[in-house]
Amino acid sequence: ELVHAGLRVVRDASCSVQYRGQVVGTFVADLLVEDRVLAQVVASPELGADHRVETLRGLAAGDVKVGLVFNFGAPELSFSRIL
Repeated sequence: ELVHAGLRVVRDASCSVQYRGQVVGTFVADLLVEDRVLAQVVASPELGADHRVETLRGLAAGDVKVGLVFNFGAPELSFSRIL
């Protein structure tokens, strides 16, 4: 749907994690939309703090300001917006 709406979407987008100017790892985002929104998709009984922390790390690695975590593992879809 995002692509159909004309948005640029990258699946499994790799972002370098840097510490003091050195690349120390890689973060892989499920979706990166318009280089502005990072989306993570999880399947867990509940959306936990660990999912939010992982998304925060991705925001820092990708120099992105907005993150969304979607949980399809619960009886009802849940999500969290991370700024």
